[in-house]
Amino acid sequence: MTNLILLDELQLKALIGTRTQDVFDLLRAQGPLLASDLQTKLRFPSKAIFYQLNKLQAVGLVRVLDESKNAARYEAVAKRVRIERSYPSDLYRLLADQYAQARIRKVLADYLNMSVSAVSNPELHDLVSLQFTSLELASDDLQEFTREFIALVEVYRSKCSQVGKPSVRLFMLALPDLCGPGTKPRGTKKQ
Repeated sequence: MTNLILLDELQLKALIGTRTQDVFDLLRAQGPLLASDLQTKLRFPSKAIFYQLNKLQAVGLVRVLDESKNAARYEAVAKRVRIERSYPSDLYRLLADQYAQARIRKVLADYLNMSVSAVSNPELHDLVSLQFTSLELASDDLQEFTREFIALVEVYRSKCSQVGKPSVRLFMLALPDLCGPGTKPRGTKKQ
């Protein structure tokens, strides 16, 4: 497995789907895995798992390590993926925007689900955290991204106020990590 690949248009298009992201993320974090392991961990039907694996294989993001009569082990081809800095085409730019928005929606949804559980289970409060998603944005996209991110935070803040008390102590957007070359993402977390 390589450390980093630049995503092409077909790979970006494949990764826009939430289920595809879930499968790919799990393979990057815990792979290689059997399809049955993915099914157990993600709680997707086996048909959905194989559909996502085939989709990821077709665009070169996943490969089969070994195949036996009963099962195959799947591995992500890279631990990290990156969007090209100089968008090679208008289509690439559109797909990169859709991918970034999909990642943000997915991370926020995961966070909201965990936060809702944490409200009724105080022992979970210290476990509520976001895993960072590193994005490379063109400087002219940064303002739009910031506006959309703030809007998502406002949605979350509104949901917290409906519960009666906010459950967020710290919510941070680290802009240099998102747009600066050579920086290492620190993450965004609730403490």
